[in-house]
Amino acid sequence: MSSGAPAASDVSSLRFVGNSPNTGSSNEYNPDLVLEGDGWGGRDDMNPGYGPALKRFWWVLALGAIAAVAVAAFMVFKVEEGGLEKRAAPVYTALSRLFVTSGQAPYFRTSVPRSEVPIGTEQPTTRASAQIFDAPDTRTLVAATNVYPLLIEGDEVGKLRTDLYGPAPPESEVTAKAIFSGATAARYQSSEIPVIELFATANTAPAAIKLATDTSKTFQSYIARKQQNAKIPPRQRIVIESLETPTEATAVGGTSIGLPILALLAILTAFGALAIMVDRMFPRRKRADANVAESPAVSHEERSRERHVGISETG
Repeated sequence: MSSGAPAASDVSSLRFVGNSPNTGSSNEYNPDLVLEGDGWGGRDDMNPGYGPALKRFWWVLALGAIAAVAVAAFMVFKVEEGGLEKRAAPVYTALSRLFVTSGQAPYFRTSVPRSEVPIGTEQPTTRASAQIFDAPDTRTLVAATNVYPLLIEGDEVGKLRTDLYGPAPPESEVTAKAIFSGATAARYQSSEIPVIELFATANTAPAAIKLATDTSKTFQSYIARKQQNAKIPPRQRIVIESLETPTEATAVGGTSIGLPILALLAILTAFGALAIMVDRMFPRRKRADANVAESPAVSHEERSRERHVGISETG
């Protein structure tokens, strides 16, 4: 033990100056030597939570609220002839695809067998006939695919849909076209693939999905009824199969109500973060401890040394 060590009776009075967790020992925190308002990060005390900071800079939040409401209102309304007019609401479009095929499944085979009647006879006889294989007839199906969109948009299918599934939603529309087909002012480009695209547009996504589904089912029923009324043999009938049933609708144009609300929340959050940042940059000043105020001669260097240096003794 060095000669400069304190006596054993003075060990209990020695305390560690700093944030030592050894409470109850000789190395414990000495609050008397730490100046209030002069901690590790600066000479002032910052608000311990977000609430005091937001309360202190309430005017920043007020400016943020005004800006957020203004931006949200601008996204919902527009200035038209000196007044405010609500922007057009978005419309939703659902897509359904129909496959035009036949009972012979021509797109799943390479040939279709047929029997040739011997020359000079009008009816099949017991004589052996030659077995001939022809390529499946797909041209008829492709030609029908380019015509059927007109039937889908026609009044007969619309009336049948109303009878089967009820009236269409207000301000709704159904359009159809053969896939990959197109029309210009000069010419029409027909499709070479027997797939029909059916588009249903309505004011809400569920309404558009239901309208597309109902119209697809209605057209299938419409074709089947026409074939039954004409007494067309099943092997000669064109079959309409559902290739894609809509499960979601795409918003087109307008401004949805969710986007202005999202913008309002984002702006309020940004101004709240700004208020907290300003509070951290310019914290409140607090009065120094009374004991420290009575000892102004103590230098900053001495106070720092007393705060960060621990005094301990080993036996």
